[in-house]
Amino acid sequence: MKDAHSAMLDLAIELSTKEATGQRLSTHEQVISDVTWLDTQIAPNGFLGWLSYTSSERMLKTLAALHTIGCCRVLALVERALRIAAIDPATMTDADREARLELLSEADARRLFALDNDFYDAVEDCMARLQGFVRAVEAGSHRTIE
Repeated sequence: MKDAHSAMLDLAIELSTKEATGQRLSTHEQVISDVTWLDTQIAPNGFLGWLSYTSSERMLKTLAALHTIGCCRVLALVERALRIAAIDPATMTDADREARLELLSEADARRLFALDNDFYDAVEDCMARLQGFVRAVEAGSHRTIE
């Protein structure tokens, strides 16, 4: 049996393929996609990469998705990264976000880098929660996972 992290990344590939063929993701599939996008961006690029390569709209969706699955630890890390970078995806355009990242101080970049390790420590639990969410959806329960 696969670990939750690997299973969720495999599911993310399936969902990306679905989107690439022009099919729309369901609300539940979008939650899965947004949480796994966070992981696939932070793993190789750190929080700075996620902040750089993720639209403000998707950041908001990711925050909501983390809340939906009850992944409080990663949610707190993402919120902290946004505060460090002084990015508010609810009020900033993508151009504003990109301009802000260009002005990021070396000290703040180091603070973001330090958060990366905390994310790596928390991601397994987050993926287990996401897997629990998937199982709940498949079982017909639409509750959030606590």
